[in-house]
Amino acid sequence: LDKAKDLLTNTSLSVTDVCFSTGFENVAHFSKVFKDRFVFPPSELKKGSGLK
Repeated sequence: LDKAKDLLTNTSLSVTDVCFSTGFENVAHFSKVFKDRFVFPPSELKKGSGLK
């Protein structure tokens, strides 16, 4: 999940691309565990809402 956060923050990869490139097979599951870990969903981080 730390790698996924890094990719979302520092690359132009989409949430879906990051999901699959970090070994997850389901975007909904990836989003849930990401939110459980970081409090906000990966889509919020990708939007550049200042959450880093």
